[in-house]
Amino acid sequence: MSEDAAVDTPLWSCKRRSEFEQSLLESSRFFSEDEDGLPTLSVLSQRRVRKGVAAVQWQLGVEWPTMWSARVNILGETEVQLRPSRDGTGLLVVEAKETWHQTPSEVFWDQVTPRWRDLMSIYNAPTAEHMPLRTLEKRREYRVAVMPAGLAVQAEWLEVGDLLLQEQAPMPPSFCFTGQVKRVEWYSTVSPAIVERTLTQATLPGGLQQTAQRRRWIIPVPMRYTTDDITLPDPDGGTDEMPDCVVEQSVQYVRRPSQRLAMRRLRGPPSNKKVLQAAQEMVVAAERDGLKVVKQQGKPVIVQFCYDIKVGFNAKAMISMGVWQSVPSWLQHNEVGIVLED
Repeated sequence: MSEDAAVDTPLWSCKRRSEFEQSLLESSRFFSEDEDGLPTLSVLSQRRVRKGVAAVQWQLGVEWPTMWSARVNILGETEVQLRPSRDGTGLLVVEAKETWHQTPSEVFWDQVTPRWRDLMSIYNAPTAEHMPLRTLEKRREYRVAVMPAGLAVQAEWLEVGDLLLQEQAPMPPSFCFTGQVKRVEWYSTVSPAIVERTLTQATLPGGLQQTAQRRRWIIPVPMRYTTDDITLPDPDGGTDEMPDCVVEQSVQYVRRPSQRLAMRRLRGPPSNKKVLQAAQEMVVAAERDGLKVVKQQGKPVIVQFCYDIKVGFNAKAMISMGVWQSVPSWLQHNEVGIVLED
């Protein structure tokens, strides 16, 4: 950065590089009281906006110093203006403007203040960190949002026959739990639990084809495990006996790309009928509005988000526990999304 670089963020504005560095130092001290809660920054993407201007998208995870150790994830983008250095050896940042997926007050009230779900499970599950979703626009029947790129545990199976339309919980399947919880061990939880459903074809003996559905559970990895110096274990799931009508299953760590979604909140229990009905209604509305819906076998790719579930990782970054809150139907928090073309 040049000495006279101007930096504008949702929290502060600085006229010189020294002021910006001092602000960063104060923030680092505030969030670094506990070694287990050190801030983690992941750079998700970078792009050229125009000549001399670039944009960097990032996600910052911090632990707010509270008794309940609130985890906060901020999805942001910084647009930087560049100019050649005087000695011609590189580029200098002369101006930077930072935006967040939420305002600072929204971040505080949504992610720092105690949520009743966390209070109800305070004796068996730590406070969950949430995957931030950036809302691009809100329409009458849905909102358009972006699920950011990131590291996740991805478990899936290919189902045929009677399983295609059966109710299926968004809690990850048993073969996804490859670790154990120990009382003396620290562990972290994430929310929501995500399940994606896509129609495809399964090959039967003799080369015959049968309509199948790929049901994919996506569990974002806690931010502290997304750094380059973390060695992730090799998941050994997928060894359980497969249920009837499941022809294959697997579990792995993946780096998922971002997805653009049309989303709507569900009221009451997320029954299979409600999920499919909401998805079909959003398809009609999105296509009417000129958006392109991703389809497989003529059907949309459906993504369900369940915020009443917390999935826990142990110190080895392995899924080791899951808590599903039993709450009144009017307080249940579920969303349905359909994947849109970028």
